[in-house]
Amino acid sequence: MEIFVSILLLIFAALLLFFAVSNLISILSGAPAVSSNRTLSKEILKLSELKKGEKFYELGSGFGFISRYMADHGARATGIEISPFYTWCSRVFFWQRDDIQIKQDNIYRSNLSQADIIYCYLFPKVMSKLESKFEQELKPGTRVISQSFKLPNKKPSRTINTPLGSKIYLYKY
Repeated sequence: MEIFVSILLLIFAALLLFFAVSNLISILSGAPAVSSNRTLSKEILKLSELKKGEKFYELGSGFGFISRYMADHGARATGIEISPFYTWCSRVFFWQRDDIQIKQDNIYRSNLSQADIIYCYLFPKVMSKLESKFEQELKPGTRVISQSFKLPNKKPSRTINTPLGSKIYLYKY
């Protein structure tokens, strides 16, 4: 019995360490995981003007709930997440979904050229770094939606105030 308890404690400690290291990776990359809610998901969907079959990319996808919401409304969704823990959880959540792909990758190295819509909820420093990547990689007509944090040098096409008091910015390339 003592061996069984010791093994369980060891497994629990390993999982806790995996979770802690994954969160540290997210924090150090400038994008700690923050869950979105259904109200914001509806606002993002409206703002995106999603058409069935469009490619939606969620940068820093965490558990991938925005990707799932968009896929539920017709998108081919791709979540890009640097954290091994959140990537693994998302893949478990969506393993039966053909319309959702979760990639473990660094958003600065990911190829975004196929995206029709990109969603970000990332700190200003990260948005600043992404702005030049967007200029170089995105095809004409790509929509970028940013929750709370603006791109520093590009004027938003539209800004909405959410019922929760935050802002969501739409940029068109």
